[in-house]
Amino acid sequence: MTGAPTDALETQRGIRSLETGGVILRALADAAEPVKLRDLADVVGIVPSKLHPYLVSLRKVGMAEQTGTGRYSLEQYPIRLNHKGST
Repeated sequence: MTGAPTDALETQRGIRSLETGGVILRALADAAEPVKLRDLADVVGIVPSKLHPYLVSLRKVGMAEQTGTGRYSLEQYPIRLNHKGST
């Protein structure tokens, strides 16, 4: 259902955890460098203890990585994840 008006999408029932994962991925994509858990939590508006399990799952599926210093970034995923405004 591509091209659906945004207000129509807002009224449809979705999967909240998937939407939250999308917000986290977008924040990681927008970060200029790997970010600390608490800094990412501030950006996405989720307390660190609730954000961490999302990051564990994103790491398990190969979409995020954790550096040796504990910071998080996007994994070099085999497909390009475009976000609004990119060409």
